[in-house]
Amino acid sequence: MQALLLDPGDTAVTDAAAEALLRRGDAAALRLFARAWHVAEPETADHLSGALSAVLFELTRSTLQDRARFQAVLQGLLTDADSGVGVGAQDLLDRTAKTLSV
Repeated sequence: MQALLLDPGDTAVTDAAAEALLRRGDAAALRLFARAWHVAEPETADHLSGALSAVLFELTRSTLQDRARFQAVLQGLLTDADSGVGVGAQDLLDRTAKTLSV
């Protein structure tokens, strides 16, 4: 899955994989996204950011509980055994804080 998220040669796959993981929004999905977020090269990071923006827009139109759940899942990843996941999750929390404030 990381290869799909970080494939600079096929950004359509990156976009689709990233949006699917973000929409799923559980710990396993956000763990993969947070790790990719942390290690992505600039062009790929732009695609991940676009996917994040699309899903954040959807979350702003959802319930407070949905937004709180998304943030709680990211919060839970801060202490992941893979430090790249924790760093990525913190960056995602920082980036989404204002948009998802509950």
